[in-house]
Amino acid sequence: MINVLQQIKDKQPNWFSSEAMSFSNDIQYLGLQNDEKENYLIINTYGFTDMFDGVKKPHYRVKKVGEDYKIGELYENIFDTLKEAEEFIK
Repeated sequence: MINVLQQIKDKQPNWFSSEAMSFSNDIQYLGLQNDEKENYLIINTYGFTDMFDGVKKPHYRVKKVGEDYKIGELYENIFDTLKEAEEFIK
């Protein structure tokens, strides 16, 4: 079984730098593959939820990952739980 997250990191190491994580308020990354062998990056993030005096709140975002393990489009959906994000990519 391939480690999707490691493949993504190998292709785009700067995307996962501590500076990039800090700027985006990201907490953790998870690389997953669905039953159709499509790759996704799930991001656990605070995002910019604390802008304009908002309450800092963790949530999950999903990005499509290409066959070449390059990070692609960000889906607009915001998920409260990892399970919701995983259900989305099925």
